[in-house]
Amino acid sequence: MPLALYSLKDSSISGIFVIFICSIWPMLINTAFGVASVRRDWLNVALTLEVNPMRKAFLVILPAAAPTIVTGMRISMGIAWLVIVAAEMLVGGTGIVTSSGMSGIISRCPTHLRRGDDRPGRHGPGYDFRRAAKARHLPGMKS
Repeated sequence: MPLALYSLKDSSISGIFVIFICSIWPMLINTAFGVASVRRDWLNVALTLEVNPMRKAFLVILPAAAPTIVTGMRISMGIAWLVIVAAEMLVGGTGIVTSSGMSGIISRCPTHLRRGDDRPGRHGPGYDFRRAAKARHLPGMKS
């Protein structure tokens, strides 16, 4: 990040550059692995049927490599979220420090949502409704 700040001279562009550089590699590596692991039999069938290269790419290679490509995209998105928070911390200005960035959103999130399960409308493990009702004086909850 400091090298990007030094060379690009703009904090927002260098943050985007660092996020891109950090998150592109898992997607590229998984894509290369998925394309390399396409079964040779399928490629031989396409060769026997004399399928042109573009059609072979879209009808044989892409469907066979799709699961690993999607996995690489998921990993890249996770890394991008981690790097967003780190880039906001290093860049300063609007972002984590002023609680308008991603870490500000995360820090304003109630604790039961941060440690809980990801289904909408559910509270995380260990969430005590009675203690929450007593603390917030929620109507309809006996404490």
